Amino acid sequence: MSSSNLNESSLQIAVNDCNFCGEKKSELLHHYPADFYTHKAFITYPWDGKQHVPLTIVKCKSCGLIFQSPRFKAEHLGLLYTDSVETFIDLEKTIAKHKFGPLIDLIQKTCDFKNESLPVSLDIGTRYGILPEVLRRNGFHSYGIEFNPLCVQTAENSGFKNVFQGTIDNLDDVMQRMNQSRINLVTMTDVIEHLLDPLGDLKKLSSYQEPGDYMVIQTVDIGSVGYKLFRKWWYHIHAQHTFYFDERMLKMFFRKLGYEVDAVLKVGKLNNLSILPGVLKRFSAHKKQRLALNNGAEINPKVWFAETRPTLFDIFTVVARKV
Repeated sequence: MSSSNLNESSLQIAVNDCNFCGEKKSELLHHYPADFYTHKAFITYPWDGKQHVPLTIVKCKSCGLIFQSPRFKAEHLGLLYTDSVETFIDLEKTIAKHKFGPLIDLIQKTCDFKNESLPVSLDIGTRYGILPEVLRRNGFHSYGIEFNPLCVQTAENSGFKNVFQGTIDNLDDVMQRMNQSRINLVTMTDVIEHLLDPLGDLKKLSSYQEPGDYMVIQTVDIGSVGYKLFRKWWYHIHAQHTFYFDERMLKMFFRKLGYEVDAVLKVGKLNNLSILPGVLKRFSAHKKQRLALNNGAEINPKVWFAETRPTLFDIFTVVARKV
């Protein structure tokens, strides 16, 4: 369906039930009216799918889960993502400059696979399979699942191993194609905040794990200093992100599913302080630019809506062990 045939009511669906506790009552945190960023001047596909729709973020009154409501229907999520992908990646150069060092260190220090000579790992939303390749070189029999078939093709063309097209919804089929029945380590980096049913998806992944197996999830931190400072202007708020977690909430998810959290990794406060002056400067420029462009100032080419939206080191990683 083309965007010209869509309207607000056909694009979005109200989300009333909390994904964690089922509560139907929520409180408003942030509301952005349609055209908060004018489509004439900003590239906005992840903000609102380039559609004339608002963005609203709410908080469950019972458990505190923060989520988007209303949100895009599943069949229209493609409006929020681009199909632009690399067609070839230099495997060795990419691995040489990968940025998964802290994540690998955390896994090696926290996860105990002494009973597994070659533990099986599965990376969800793996893109081209870079993390599985890094894990493979660190002693894992590693796999990756990626929704976008173009990315899977690029991974195959570039020599990345064991990257399968699929989602958590068809995990049973993917596991059969992998010829595996158990996942010792599930990794998920910058993915859980995009899911439509995070509790259900974690439960499905858990069905392929046994006591002593691990999930390692990295996501944006709604409890971070960056969010507390910038609130509605925070870089990570946009339509692609359907759920927002902090350490407390993600621990609640894991404990509900029978996991204990063994480690949490965050960037230190001093690191945030070191970049704060520059972020504040860009934040001021962002508000001025948005106001000018929304009031009709001309610019060509269009600018990325989030280019100067403020954020600090607002990411955290949780290591959870099935008990």
